[in-house]
Amino acid sequence: MRSFLCPECHRGTVRPTYVTEAVDQNGRRIVVKGVPVGLCPRCGQKYFEHRVADRVKELASCSVGRRTVLYTNEHAVPGVPDASPDEDEP
Repeated sequence: MRSFLCPECHRGTVRPTYVTEAVDQNGRRIVVKGVPVGLCPRCGQKYFEHRVADRVKELASCSVGRRTVLYTNEHAVPGVPDASPDEDEP
């Protein structure tokens, strides 16, 4: 994800970072750590890529018996939360 002017406040610069997200799944609250997002430091608005939002939902639905899960994908380095590569994508 590249930096961009925040569409919400029009004053902050959205930059890629990692956050902890809470998801309600079938009456349970699941915490997903290391979620890659774009975050505006000015207004706090978060921007998720579609594949990241889908992965968070998938992790929450597969978290049987766990309250906290670590965001991972096929590009992840073990133990380090990882967004997809920053290379230019078509």
